[in-house]
Amino acid sequence: MKVLLVGTLPPPGGVDARRFARETARWSALGDSVETLSADPLSISHRTATLRGRHLARELRALSGEFDAVELRVEASLGLTPRSVGYVVAALGRYQHVTLFIDSPIPFSNSEGGVLLRLWSSADTVVFANEADLGSIPSLHGGPDKIVVPPEPSDMATALPPWPESGSPSLQEAVLDVVRLRARAEAMGSQVSARRSMLVTASELVHPSFKGSSIWLAKRVIGKSRGAVTKILRPTPRKAG
Repeated sequence: MKVLLVGTLPPPGGVDARRFARETARWSALGDSVETLSADPLSISHRTATLRGRHLARELRALSGEFDAVELRVEASLGLTPRSVGYVVAALGRYQHVTLFIDSPIPFSNSEGGVLLRLWSSADTVVFANEADLGSIPSLHGGPDKIVVPPEPSDMATALPPWPESGSPSLQEAVLDVVRLRARAEAMGSQVSARRSMLVTASELVHPSFKGSSIWLAKRVIGKSRGAVTKILRPTPRKAG
């Protein structure tokens, strides 16, 4: 199955972008071919386009003929309104399978016109960051399946500090401070990469930028009705060989 992931991906986007990047590995581990579409030109992504309001709906319609499934990161930058979400829902209906990946805290939860509820109507599965976010959404009869994919410790790493402004006092000392902090962050990052190599990784179908990312495999609980929370399986060590 060909899957399109739509939303901001690292380096920008913070913790939720790093969570979303791991969805690429999760889909690939299930045997699916994955491509990505981001609105941020700084993202490591196969495609880049404007994804705000009706622009999102237009891109989804244009790509629906190339993909069987879509996973949409529901983030505040989408700028969805009660009017524009209707176009988005109609475009999502062109795909065989629709997954919503929800940022934390949940965006649009207080919007008028039920933006989230209208998105729910188009989805087969909704991915939450934690149990609290999942519990904050009313259970709907016949609603989508729900899974929880929490951040990993590496997702919580703080962003690199920005360079100081050229006109700031004690510029030389400020630059040295930033260099020290960035060097420390890069050193910590290499340690995280070493730990990640011990975990199962995605197949060659995953975008090269995401190889080596650990994954969470979602497995539906047998006997549970539609809308039940799904079990999350932690990564298992790669077999030698």
